[in-house]
Amino acid sequence: MKRRLRLGLLWLVGMSLLAGCTATQQGALVGGTLGAASGAIVGGGAFGEPGVGALVGAGIGAATGALVGEAVENERRAYAAAPPPPPPRVHRGQGPLYATRADPTRGEIINETPWELRIHVDEDGSTSPLILDPWESRSIGLDIGPHRILARAYVQTQFGPRLVGVYDHTIYVDPRSSGWSLRLTRRHF
Repeated sequence: MKRRLRLGLLWLVGMSLLAGCTATQQGALVGGTLGAASGAIVGGGAFGEPGVGALVGAGIGAATGALVGEAVENERRAYAAAPPPPPPRVHRGQGPLYATRADPTRGEIINETPWELRIHVDEDGSTSPLILDPWESRSIGLDIGPHRILARAYVQTQFGPRLVGVYDHTIYVDPRSSGWSLRLTRRHF
């Protein structure tokens, strides 16, 4: 019982010593203690001199423990000194939710018909049109606000191109959107 009490007191004293130490000092104490214990066992069994083995083991264990403790301390310092990650990029005073928002004026007109489309934007049809072949698309930019789209669909015949139908509609480019697209299909003509 007394032996357990002594071991418990030694353990308590050892833990209280470790509590106020740096990682290097803790490593040296723990390494020295383990080295002394293992050196005493090895030295006592092999040479009959547990005291000499304990001294040699304590020295080697303390040196090794101090090296390990220093490495741990350096790792902690490096982690604490590392700069924080950069904040998300914010454009033109917008919040982080809008940092990657696309340009609302960029858009695309898509011809999903088997016909050639001749498209006029904000015009009466007197200027040269944007021509889209069947199943072709084209990217264009339109400013914020309403835009009149006048599209004529033509089919190629043996007598030349003939009008299939007309699409005349006003679209609105919204500043809150992430772009726009206009898909023209057979049902539009």
